[in-house]
Amino acid sequence: MIKMCTFFFSDGSDGEFNFVLSDGVHTTKSYTILVTTKPIRLNIEHNMPLNVFPLTRKLISDKLLLTTCSDEAREIRYTVRNGPHLGKVIMETSEGVWLEVERFTQRDINNSKVIYEHTKQFMDLAANDSFIFDIETHFAGTLTNQVYNII
Repeated sequence: MIKMCTFFFSDGSDGEFNFVLSDGVHTTKSYTILVTTKPIRLNIEHNMPLNVFPLTRKLISDKLLLTTCSDEAREIRYTVRNGPHLGKVIMETSEGVWLEVERFTQRDINNSKVIYEHTKQFMDLAANDSFIFDIETHFAGTLTNQVYNII
């Protein structure tokens, strides 16, 4: 039977716990076990421009936009902070309706669900666009103000 057990963690990366064992008659001295955790990190593997013709749609694939996490089980979320000016980021709902989105996941990208739709006629020879986004997952530092270019 464990008679006493306390946990101490400082600044989220290191900690310790103390315990005493007892069978009701005999009791051990206090033991301390030190715990060191690995920090969770996001890493942008790919952020390649999307080539799209005006007034068309094109898939944003994981070959173009890919973020990994040091803990592979975590969900990686994207939030569009400043949307594109010449188009929109869209996803299809389960009812088959295409909606503009401000949030999507790496899983959505991996499953070919995230599309850029160019919606404006261009007046000159340039039709470049971009959007600014953040990337986050639980207990990791957010990657902010990332730029995705559309050319």
